[in-house]
Amino acid sequence: MPGEFELIRRYFSAHDDGRWIELGIGDDCAILSAPQAVRLCLTTDTLNEGVHFFPAPDPQGLGYKALAVNLSDLAAMGARPWCFTLSLNLPESEDGFLKALASGLFALAHEQGVALVGGNTARSGALSLTISAYGLLPERGALRRDRARVGEDIYVTGHLGGAAAYVAAGYGEYTAPQSSRAQLDKAFYYPPCRCAFAAGLLEQGLSCCAIDLSDGLQGDLGHILRQSGCGARVELDDLPFHPLLSELPVSEEQRLNWCVLGGGDYEILFTAPVTNREAVERLASGSSTPVRRIGEITKSGLALLKGGKICQLSGRPFEHFAGS
Repeated sequence: MPGEFELIRRYFSAHDDGRWIELGIGDDCAILSAPQAVRLCLTTDTLNEGVHFFPAPDPQGLGYKALAVNLSDLAAMGARPWCFTLSLNLPESEDGFLKALASGLFALAHEQGVALVGGNTARSGALSLTISAYGLLPERGALRRDRARVGEDIYVTGHLGGAAAYVAAGYGEYTAPQSSRAQLDKAFYYPPCRCAFAAGLLEQGLSCCAIDLSDGLQGDLGHILRQSGCGARVELDDLPFHPLLSELPVSEEQRLNWCVLGGGDYEILFTAPVTNREAVERLASGSSTPVRRIGEITKSGLALLKGGKICQLSGRPFEHFAGS
């Protein structure tokens, strides 16, 4: 296994250029020049083998996803990505694996203009990646979980259920057709980045409340309802099912459970006043972001409606798939 400094030099040290970065990788700390008239937004996420991804993962997809889940947190606040650090624990350091992992990581980093400014590598019994990502917010405002208001529309970006379908296939709960496996992998490893759209929501004053869908629509909407002290009505017929779900040999009930209870989509759920509907549609169109209105904020409770009637789902809420 190459030493720590050789590993960093070989795979990671050439990606630390960026605006406001005075000193990147190669010293004890990075030095960043804080921009004027902005606030710093910080998030950290860890992906552990056997907990957040199955053993023997796709290394390129894993590199991409490790950064994507952190950028999703920044998007949920309306922050624009700035830079990140990486802590990488490895059982082995195979060149092919690390080259592919770095390729996926930096494909997204370069697409979003985010620089790697530091981190750590170490030998470990299990593969683990921890990223801390930094974003920039305007002087005032943020998209927050405690800012939903009664009467507001509820929206979700993108499509739901694809990542949950991938996990279910990995557990052998059904057999995915060969023609669908590449799409399942993509749904799990390559969630779309919604940072530009979410930043537009904040900067244009269209929304004050958002959350990223990491733990499932029902669970994450529940966080908003608890922290905002309100309720919601969700029209299940309006949910944006991932297109691949129609190709899978499962029941309609299972597809619905994946969309409502399944996690790992990393889309953005947000609320907005009814008067902002046209402006939300313009922003979505201008940023090529699929957006669907799925319900409204109410005074209390959570009502899931299908065909105009209250619907009780039979599935279990999302949990990370740690050896259970």
